[in-house]
Amino acid sequence: MIMQLLREEANSFAFSARTGFGIETLVAAIESSLPRPRIEVKAVIPFSRGDLVNAIHERGEIFSEDYLPEGTSIHALVDGALAKVIEDLA
Repeated sequence: MIMQLLREEANSFAFSARTGFGIETLVAAIESSLPRPRIEVKAVIPFSRGDLVNAIHERGEIFSEDYLPEGTSIHALVDGALAKVIEDLA
């Protein structure tokens, strides 16, 4: 029965909560289906905008982050809305 369902239903996975079988495959499939940030940004964010650095951490993918006298230097992938906010700082 399970094998038939797997053949008939697109994007279906067999896994066991008891043994853990198939969990890694399921997690990988979920992660690959989630939207990913697409715009690369390099900026120095003033320390007064810690909220923006936090948003980049929550919604983006960080490549590098350094602390300079004038603020946080960050290189990341972010979504369009966040990229616009960062761009407006310049």
